Amino acid sequence: MVPTQANAVPSVPSPRVLIVTELASFRLGGEPSMPPMFFKYFRERGVEAWLMCHERFREELFELFPNDRDRFYFTPSSRVQDRLTSIGYKLPDSVNGLTFMVVRRALGHVLIAEEVGSTQNAEGRQEGNGVALPSTYCPLPTPLGYCIGNDQYFNRDEVGIIYQMNVLPGKQRGFIGATLLKAMFERSAYGCKRYCCWCAQDIAANKFWEAMGFVPLAFRAGSEKKSRVHIFWQKRIRQGDVTTPWWFPSKTAGGSIREDRIVLPISPGTHWSDAKPLILPDNAEESKQLPPPKRAAAKKPKILETLAPIRRNGLMFDIPKPGEPLPEMKAAKEPKPKSERVKRMCDPRLVSAARELRDRWLEKVNATQAAVASGKYEVGRLVESEGSGPKMRFIGNGSRVLPAPAA
Repeated sequence: MVPTQANAVPSVPSPRVLIVTELASFRLGGEPSMPPMFFKYFRERGVEAWLMCHERFREELFELFPNDRDRFYFTPSSRVQDRLTSIGYKLPDSVNGLTFMVVRRALGHVLIAEEVGSTQNAEGRQEGNGVALPSTYCPLPTPLGYCIGNDQYFNRDEVGIIYQMNVLPGKQRGFIGATLLKAMFERSAYGCKRYCCWCAQDIAANKFWEAMGFVPLAFRAGSEKKSRVHIFWQKRIRQGDVTTPWWFPSKTAGGSIREDRIVLPISPGTHWSDAKPLILPDNAEESKQLPPPKRAAAKKPKILETLAPIRRNGLMFDIPKPGEPLPEMKAAKEPKPKSERVKRMCDPRLVSAARELRDRWLEKVNATQAAVASGKYEVGRLVESEGSGPKMRFIGNGSRVLPAPAA
């Protein structure tokens, strides 16, 4: 039977696959060996495939796939990332995970504001492409501030978070922070509609977030030592958006505190600067009590032994006399055993009640539009209209794009 036009099988275009990963190596084994293995299978079956990974695997991949060198894309690492990695390896895992590892992961979401035209000496400075600048007195950009954030929070794609925002004291009130925020919003994924941040209640940064149009929705207890309160701020980043519902977590368990913290909504009619209750995990009340007064221990009188000094070549030495016993060496003190820090957990009943309170409060606020932003400045994100398509521009030295599909 000869297939006619009516019953002919439609031709399916061949797939085009791009594998994006950080590690791609057979030498490391385990999960890093899976991307090059899939790339090998795709190429053996004639599938158009490309692989993007870190540049340290360039030589290995070129050796394994000499005929597919034009199908590999490599991302270089900056000197800052290499330096942070080398320092982090020297620290314990618990310290490295809360400091340098967090910064390395956030480097892809770090924006730095620089002032162009400042005069600094550029002698001996190396550019990223390995070309040395001439040893002359030429202008270099001066950092003014930075913003660290992420377009995902609590594994929610529609909520982003600002971790840190810092501007030089002499350069504040110059719209540098507003420019960094707007740039962070513009670089977020399309589905990200809100951004949030945690800010201590007793610092002046809260007025900045309020002026940028953020709304104070909830609060939580901070560290137990400082007895602080953290305010949860949130903003709709799309210009003209008044319908996206507000949201905040009912409990946090990460961060530098490393303890459970229940999040409560700010009561209607109260200001974010008003006093807020502190809800700490179990057995927290006992730790908040003042310790009993310590009795001063009786000081033992120190016995000073004077030895006859002997002068030799202009120097003074205290040496024992003939027959005098040598002083005994003090035994090294055994280190005190460190007690492991136990993460304190909140009462499950309080967590369940806080979650129900959060849901009921958000349902009422989102239905009545009670939480309204009152910012002085508009730093929202302008979303392209439907049909116009996203407009993207990639900037880089020697960057390449995927070839267009064959006609």
